[in-house]
Amino acid sequence: MQRVAAPAPFRPGLGSALFLAVMLGSAVATMLRMVLAAWFLLPADFAVYATIVATGAFLSTILSFGAIEATIKNFPRLAGQGREAELLPESRRIMKRLALRAGILGVPVLAAGALLDIEWLRLSGLACLFALNTAYTAVLASMQRAAGTAATLAAGTALRSGGVLAAVALAAFYGDLTMVLIAETLATVLTCLVSERIFFGAGSTADPASGADDIRPPSSPSRFDGVHLFLAYSLISMPFYLDRLFVTTTMGLNAGAQYAVLALFLTAASLLVNTLAQRSGPEAIRLVQRDGNARAARRQILMWCLIASLIWLLAIAAAAAVIATGLLPKGLERYLVDPHLLAPIAISGALLCTGLIEFLLIALDRERAMLRAAALFALTVVATASAVAWFKLDLADFMWLLAACRAFYLLLLLSSLPWRDKAASGA
Repeated sequence: MQRVAAPAPFRPGLGSALFLAVMLGSAVATMLRMVLAAWFLLPADFAVYATIVATGAFLSTILSFGAIEATIKNFPRLAGQGREAELLPESRRIMKRLALRAGILGVPVLAAGALLDIEWLRLSGLACLFALNTAYTAVLASMQRAAGTAATLAAGTALRSGGVLAAVALAAFYGDLTMVLIAETLATVLTCLVSERIFFGAGSTADPASGADDIRPPSSPSRFDGVHLFLAYSLISMPFYLDRLFVTTTMGLNAGAQYAVLALFLTAASLLVNTLAQRSGPEAIRLVQRDGNARAARRQILMWCLIASLIWLLAIAAAAAVIATGLLPKGLERYLVDPHLLAPIAISGALLCTGLIEFLLIALDRERAMLRAAALFALTVVATASAVAWFKLDLADFMWLLAACRAFYLLLLLSSLPWRDKAASGA
């Protein structure tokens, strides 16, 4: 495999604007696939689809047990050491382990749900298998962030999102939930394989069995970094991916379908933050690892947090205007999206810029501080959800309280940052 140049620092300019245009277009395609599913599927089927997709994304973190999270830091460090040839073999080892775990856990649960006719059990098994979709795209994105140029990263992302959109749109047009799930799975696997072939060739000739389970560059400060990140991301993502299951269970299927549509806006905000993190996050890691410049990394991440929040607030304002003026497509009107419910969604979406700050903490080797913040955030969310269920609060109350929890998490992360450069390493 030929060595590819490490991405240039991600700063505003024409090149960055083009990169953002392609990446945001890919994010729109990802968002559009959910919109089309909501449009063509019955509301009950869409609620099931949204739950499987979200729960599967959460389970991908559980199945990885730190393997995917470790690549966030280790892949850019390998690329910085000129060891790009090790990326593809390592990614394949990770996916083999995850596929085995998904099969061991998901197949029996799915079979039990089918035999016993227990719907939630069957859906849990499907979500466990569906988790491999998210895991595969996460590992591939981690490789491309680390070793690809801005052009290859954008092209690979556009290929995957466009291919999945086309497959889901075609399947959803026939209104069949099973077809949608199968089409999305096949499209994800195929586009990831094509991306590997195009951007990474046939892979390294290195012996796949010669490496350890987790890549351990000498500069890594702790062999538990991957586990710390696994635990942190599991706690952080819990309310983002399990909120639909909570609403459906406590407030009914109608509220679940309505919230599934509202959660699409949060998905859009998350895609925006992830788009910026594709470049700014690994560059922050390189600034600290290569140049020892924690101040520059901190300034860059905070700048893009501000930009992400401003873009998101403009987008949600435009969406509110569309809904308020009655221009919402008829296929989505049945979900009864109330414009006033977009206010807590707007705040929560802006607060998702914490995803960028998490990258900064990773760059500064503060995984343990990030884990502490994530644990406090998760405890706050669980307490809030318990109060919502106990006092039978409505959907709007739940959304405002969840926004307050995200604001608390932002404060926790900011307090975990080393604002003095001499404290930039260690947790």
